[in-house]
Amino acid sequence: MSAKFPKNEAEELKLENTVIAVLPGLLGSGTIPVGGKKLTFDQIKAVLLGHVTSVSTAEANEAAFHTAVATKRGASDEASSVVTAVRDWAALSYGDTSTEYVTLGFPAASRKKPSTATAAVAAEKRLATRQAHHIQGPRQRAAEHTPAATAPAPASVAPAPNSPTKG
Repeated sequence: MSAKFPKNEAEELKLENTVIAVLPGLLGSGTIPVGGKKLTFDQIKAVLLGHVTSVSTAEANEAAFHTAVATKRGASDEASSVVTAVRDWAALSYGDTSTEYVTLGFPAASRKKPSTATAAVAAEKRLATRQAHHIQGPRQRAAEHTPAATAPAPASVAPAPNSPTKG
């Protein structure tokens, strides 16, 4: 004999309540073997009512849990916005590498090393800007103001010997 049992908890509880209501009229003072024991109606009723009670307690606890989680999420969102505002204030007031900023528990900002390609592009731009704006460093300026060493005058060119002369 195969019986279909309820697939969800609500149907299961409905079935158990029906068993509690109908079984006394069918069983009378008899017993039913369950797991190697003979149970009377009062024992069966106690087991089924215990299950119904535990399910209703679990549902109440589940609802309380969901309420607590929703409250926690709301508090977490609010706390997160407050911490963000304090971090931003500390960064603006003291700088994000200051001891005050770090004392509040925020990690000091670290400078990221630029990639080789970025450094090469920056060097090219820097040179182009210096040339376009005619910017010189201290050595270039010093070189302009120092008189350059004069090169010896070239020797006069004398006619080569054994060259025919007009005459």
